[in-house]
Amino acid sequence: DAVEGVNTLPRFKSEVDDYFNGVPTIFTVRIGWSNTSPFYRRVLEVCRRIPFGKTASYADLARAVGQPGAARAVGGAMRSNRMPLVVPCHRVLSSDGGLGGFSTPNGSKDKLRLLRHENPAFGADARPRRSTIVTIAKSV
Repeated sequence: DAVEGVNTLPRFKSEVDDYFNGVPTIFTVRIGWSNTSPFYRRVLEVCRRIPFGKTASYADLARAVGQPGAARAVGGAMRSNRMPLVVPCHRVLSSDGGLGGFSTPNGSKDKLRLLRHENPAFGADARPRRSTIVTIAKSV
């Protein structure tokens, strides 16, 4: 369903370069949501609002979309994410601060690498320091 705009790829490349150069980046690429359920779309849209270098829990996202008991379903939405930098699902952790899953070949190792790239203070024990956790405001 992707449609390339006139400057989409050069702008996206620049944003990816900025991200990997440590610049807090908000990706501007538009996402086609036509093959996404309404619940998953709400979750993924809320996930996009987690700031660079911060984390939130699966339960935080569930509460933010008005489904406080749906933390496991939020995990399903994260697994369905096809644009992990644009929709930064690596910033979503278990309520106890554990990494949870990550759908890349190296799984949680990649997730931890991205978290430490964004915030070197992310704990050596793979747990976020309290200052890195944000609560996502309810979006609906």
